[in-house]
Amino acid sequence: MKKAFYILLFTSLLACNKDIVKGTAVSFYPDLVDRVTEGGSSSATLELTGPGVGKVIVSVSNSEFITTDPAMVDGKIELVFEGGVTQQSIDINVARGGNGEDYVSTFSVESFTHDIKGVGSGEFKLFVNAIPSLTLPVFHDFDDCTTDYAIPDGFIEENVPGSKTDRGWGCRADGTNASRAVRASSFGGEAGTDNAWLITNGSLDLTSLSEAYLTFDLKSHYSGDGDLYVKWSEDYSGAGDPTQATWQDVPGVSSQLPSKGSNSFKNIKSDLTSLVGKKIFIAFQFVGGSDASSASYELDNFSISDDGSGFEFFTLPFSDDLNSCSDFNVPANFIQVRTDGSKQDRGWACGGNGTSGSQAVSATALGGVDGTVDAWLISAKAFDLSSITKGNLSFDIRSSTSGSGELKILWSSDYTGSGSTGAANWLEFTGFDLPTGGSNLYQTVEVNLEDAIGKEAYIAFQYVGATNSSAVTYDLDNISVAETTGGNGGSDLTDPGNCDLTGVGTVIVSHDFEGCTTDYEVPSGFIEVNLPGSKTDRGWGCRADGTDDSRAVRASAFGGTEGYDNAWLIMDAIDVSSYTEISVTFDVTSIYDGPGDMYVLYSNDYSGSGDPTGSTWVQLENVGDQLPAKGSDSYKTITTSPCNMTGSSVYIAFQYVNGTSAASSSWSIDNLEVRGN
Repeated sequence: MKKAFYILLFTSLLACNKDIVKGTAVSFYPDLVDRVTEGGSSSATLELTGPGVGKVIVSVSNSEFITTDPAMVDGKIELVFEGGVTQQSIDINVARGGNGEDYVSTFSVESFTHDIKGVGSGEFKLFVNAIPSLTLPVFHDFDDCTTDYAIPDGFIEENVPGSKTDRGWGCRADGTNASRAVRASSFGGEAGTDNAWLITNGSLDLTSLSEAYLTFDLKSHYSGDGDLYVKWSEDYSGAGDPTQATWQDVPGVSSQLPSKGSNSFKNIKSDLTSLVGKKIFIAFQFVGGSDASSASYELDNFSISDDGSGFEFFTLPFSDDLNSCSDFNVPANFIQVRTDGSKQDRGWACGGNGTSGSQAVSATALGGVDGTVDAWLISAKAFDLSSITKGNLSFDIRSSTSGSGELKILWSSDYTGSGSTGAANWLEFTGFDLPTGGSNLYQTVEVNLEDAIGKEAYIAFQYVGATNSSAVTYDLDNISVAETTGGNGGSDLTDPGNCDLTGVGTVIVSHDFEGCTTDYEVPSGFIEVNLPGSKTDRGWGCRADGTDDSRAVRASAFGGTEGYDNAWLIMDAIDVSSYTEISVTFDVTSIYDGPGDMYVLYSNDYSGSGDPTGSTWVQLENVGDQLPAKGSDSYKTITTSPCNMTGSSVYIAFQYVNGTSAASSSWSIDNLEVRGN
């Protein structure tokens, strides 16, 4: 097709020069057209037809990314014919960096002098193919590459001259979770060894970024001859022999590659931030595999992003009400991995089975092909638990049918983030009760993350042992992971101390909230701060549920927008610097049962406004052990004497955390006093 195009174009160009030029003339000869890709080169030759000397000026259109020898000046090239010279060549180099579209650069004879009397074929056209410029993010799971041995969209394959050409790269059903992937192998076929390159079909534009990251899943199914290298180039032409370009190893990849024949996908990560400002190709080079013996490499889930996806961790507090998950899909914050031998047509999927008819993610094995399910719902990223001392996993769960199977909750600090769970170490959380199979009522389960504290941990829900004919099923909703500091009948972070809990002395400040007559208003003498990412339409506000039917300030998350509360009611600063003992008393009740805990803390370095988590807060001694049970609906007086509360600017805070829009405990505070001796 390309040959026919050139013949047609050449014929049409000659047709434009039917007049016979008499005397010495200059013509482009023998080629009037050529085609190159950005980064490539060509040449054009001018020839005199007849004797003589003279000067020829050639003008060049679309010359922004073109350099020539002789050098072009202001879009023009000067050629001198003398001393018997009858041919002059122009060497042409096309730089990368166009606007992403093909273009034509025309070399035209503009003028001539002396013995040169005319022009024959006076134009040479250079057709320039633009290298596709790929913007981030880029992702390929290869599932649309459904033809075995085909090269996937988004990539090209180049076999280095002299290597095998009948094997190399091609799509196969070898991906993670039995999906599609692209495989490199040399086994079988013609004699010889492979040097096959799978290269991005276009250069990745990192010029305007501040960071970039590469991740992919890689497995070696067979051992044998053949090695894999992952490289990048800034000067590859976009097509043809890659060995003509300069390639360097992608940072940090070689040390992460799986062992040959290990037969388990491994997630590979590389920080490309050192390459920002460039336009680069990424290539996977498979070299040295032979027709008689060959390793294999399966590549899946190729991703390049500028937001650190796959590198950063889930920070706390984390919450997912799953309402953004469409039916039959896996939630965006999670992945599903089915072990080898598991039923593949059941497991985890979203549907409208959540609390209040909202979305939830459900586990079932009923129906479909024969077999038993072993399906894992795993957090898409690890949770950063490295800087906290206590943490809690909370979720709402019900079981709508009984039968075979069970649900386990596990964590791992060495899972790679994708692929087989068997290559990682998983530990099971204990100390909580799941609903009875078929009870069909939602309950809130809280899991102490104590064993995983101090680590970066993936959390997984393993649904295992259920069959297509008999299965316990589970619906999971409102998943949250948060730092906890004790409270609600638990232990405090600090020791109780030896201070007298007298509750007597000079009143420094008191609040009975009677002046707070507008429902949901924040009382005078306090501010409310909702931490970023938490609900903002509930939290703290005055209500008529104080002691003896008086006013009080209540915390609740029920209703309103979806999400979780992390609301702080912070009292104005008080000066306790002139006292040797401080007593804090208040009345508290919890009217409703449900998610949501309350902690009472103080700080000497809070600024008085804004996010409190940037300051140091200490729990008031003994408060957690004195709080009433959730939903007990009876006021209880709490008295504590914080041994170490000193200073001229002390803040006391009531933190309400993890209450949800669908279910929420409430906490009401009345008759707060701070006294000093």
